Amino acid sequence: MTDQYLFLFQIGPVQSFIAAARKTQDLYVGSRLLSVIAGAGAEAAHQAHWNMLFPVTMKGAAPQTTPHRFAFLSGDDPAAVAEHVAEALQARWMEIANAVSDYVFRAVGGGDWVDVFQRQVNNWLEVHWVAVPYTGGHGEVFAAAGRALAMRRLSRTFAQPSDDAPGAKKCTLTGAGRALPLNWDALRRAIHDDPADPKFIRANEELSALALIKRLAQKVPSVSARLGDKVERFPDADYIAGGDGAREAGRGKELTSYLAILHMDGDKMGKHLAGLQSAKAHQAFSSMLSRFAEVTVPKLVEKYPRAALVYAGGDDVLALAPLQTALNLADDIRKAFKAESEEIGEPLTMSAGIAAAPSNLPFDAVLQDARLAEKTAKKKYDRDAVVIRESHRSGQIREAGARWDHLDPIIHLQVLFAEDALSGKLGYDLLTEARWLAGDGLEDARKAELGRLLKRRTGDGVHEAVRRDIENLQGPLTELGEKHSWEAMANWVIVAHFLAKGGAR
Repeated sequence: MTDQYLFLFQIGPVQSFIAAARKTQDLYVGSRLLSVIAGAGAEAAHQAHWNMLFPVTMKGAAPQTTPHRFAFLSGDDPAAVAEHVAEALQARWMEIANAVSDYVFRAVGGGDWVDVFQRQVNNWLEVHWVAVPYTGGHGEVFAAAGRALAMRRLSRTFAQPSDDAPGAKKCTLTGAGRALPLNWDALRRAIHDDPADPKFIRANEELSALALIKRLAQKVPSVSARLGDKVERFPDADYIAGGDGAREAGRGKELTSYLAILHMDGDKMGKHLAGLQSAKAHQAFSSMLSRFAEVTVPKLVEKYPRAALVYAGGDDVLALAPLQTALNLADDIRKAFKAESEEIGEPLTMSAGIAAAPSNLPFDAVLQDARLAEKTAKKKYDRDAVVIRESHRSGQIREAGARWDHLDPIIHLQVLFAEDALSGKLGYDLLTEARWLAGDGLEDARKAELGRLLKRRTGDGVHEAVRRDIENLQGPLTELGEKHSWEAMANWVIVAHFLAKGGAR
């Protein structure tokens, strides 16, 4: 009989729940709810004295942010272990859901909405787990558990029943679940301190149970306490973007506020974890990831005005930032990840996807862009890379990507554009020239043309030292163009100006 098993748990649904967001607070609360629920499972394993692999405790306490996946070793009966952890996960979720339900009941009384609410919350949480005999090499067993969990997640134990009814309205936030059949005007009157400022539920919103829990999290003390004090002061999209509803002087034109969503992920983590030789080595690595997520990343985000951290769980980071600082923030995070992993002899890299979009675009679409950009960075640029997807109200999308070590001139360009030392027309000039300078044998011509355009687009009255600085970009930008393409380099120059100017063209 096997003495021990390696258990791997994952809760869900993750992406769809987080992405169902109209406000930044929806995004943050959705992420925190999942972390708090997962934390109940990790706490149950820790309190049962099972050998935690990830996440590990920090200073004797459970981590503040628990990833949606956690692992541990136990010699107990697999079915009993799984039942114990699953019960803890479900109990935490129902504790949160019932607290919100009680709050709404006190505000509007009972009705059909109570049954709909209970059906929706009862059928929502998914708990997937596997137990693999802990025999052979540690890394091999962990890799086998990962493969088994992936297969388990492809199947469903049962089909979730629908709560649709003839003529039932859909949730205005998700567009999928049924909106609760309650008196929404009465609820708004009961929960809004200022009826003219519908902070929690807007006049045209009717929500499902899941969306309502997100919105009322900070109004219910027991739930707010679970999620942390930041839930009450998470910045809104306009604040992060730097917009204040101002109008361009003399034009009466509303300024468009843009922000960036950063999605970052460690490279080849599965391969690395499969190479760990023991549970002790795994725990040491997990300790590094916990410090990075709970200490390093928050401090880095705090360095940047208006930036906000949504989630950091090991090697996975989701943050919001003004366009002007998004690329620098992502660069700082990936450098810190590499440096801290090197300290334990495991030098690792991190890729990033950045979606730059108007602050009033639906967050699900912008999140999808950020995740797509991160996947492109790994696949197209072979990891240790970043891809930016720049979206406009018109629907136009511009994409630029490269490995991190090729981007010093782009980060430098941002500074020059911000100071108006260079004209934003430079990138479009380069894009136009790309059509006739493509092909072999034209390397010298491309470099010469780049030098000419840099000189042409240098601002009038620029200090001589800055002028020389601009001239010195000829070599690095040419190298970027030769490594990828002239068109790719031109797109980076356009994106650098877009970021530097906060979305202005």
